[in-house]
Amino acid sequence: MSQGHRHEEGCCGEGSGDRIEAAVLRMKEKAMRVTSPRLVMLKVLAAAKHPLSAEQLHEAAGDDKLDLVTIYRSLGAMDDAGIVQRHPLERGRSL
Repeated sequence: MSQGHRHEEGCCGEGSGDRIEAAVLRMKEKAMRVTSPRLVMLKVLAAAKHPLSAEQLHEAAGDDKLDLVTIYRSLGAMDDAGIVQRHPLERGRSL
């Protein structure tokens, strides 16, 4: 358990397809648009082995036409909907 958190079912990239489906369902329940950029973000986040910052998410997504503004806005909406969790860091930054 060197990754600093409790390991639960679906943790650390396991069962990522189920988590993506659950996130998409939650987005629909919250009347959020399920866009291609948001799906790319969900896939990257589900496969990640640790929390990612917006910048790390942008880098990990590669050339999938995701700009940082889209990532920040989508992460905020996903946080409000309970799909992702914000992890505060020092100097106002967060994961």
